[in-house]
Amino acid sequence: MTVCDVGAGVEVTVLRRTAASFEVLATLADPEAGGASVDSTLAAALTNGQDMAADGAAPWVTTESARVAKESLLSYPAVTVPLADQPPVIANRAMLDEAVRPVVRRVADLTQQTIAAAELSARDLAGMYCAGGSARLPRLGEAIAEHTGITPAVVAEPQFVAAFGAAKAGSAGHGVGVAVDVPVPPVRRAIGIERLGADHGRTPPHPRRTTHDDEHG
Repeated sequence: MTVCDVGAGVEVTVLRRTAASFEVLATLADPEAGGASVDSTLAAALTNGQDMAADGAAPWVTTESARVAKESLLSYPAVTVPLADQPPVIANRAMLDEAVRPVVRRVADLTQQTIAAAELSARDLAGMYCAGGSARLPRLGEAIAEHTGITPAVVAEPQFVAAFGAAKAGSAGHGVGVAVDVPVPPVRRAIGIERLGADHGRTPPHPRRTTHDDEHG
């Protein structure tokens, strides 16, 4: 099977299931093809390409606002985005589609290359899965399907896959005196992992949903 771990960057892995765990056949990665790249492109669009000062909190606020807007635009057609030292602006789904286009194309290319590196073809795969915080990027599944002929499935709660996998691996030997080293790839182990908890990270400010009146008056 193939797992596309799409987070800040992307890592694509082809695995073969063994009696004990999984055997990694091939892995390719690109740190520039993921959510971080989309955030940067969307932030540039929101500020009309205006350079942000390198010091202070302004660059972080703008990038973080773009990240939250990206996630909100997966559910809403438009959102109001707060910016540092500038009035808030409207982001819409068309802007997100434009920002993700080169990223999903690169992920699809990398998926095809990883399958080839494993000396397999798409018909040899038992399945293809997308995981990671950016697994739900628009048109990602379509782009992968166009390159490989397989429409990938997005795992449940893809943003928590790494945490669930680590928790599962840690709990497997709980109470056992002797640690046994089982070579299970950390993130790629995610398929079928139980939900073991929730994300307790920092909650960023959320963009406000834009109404029809906001857009036209």
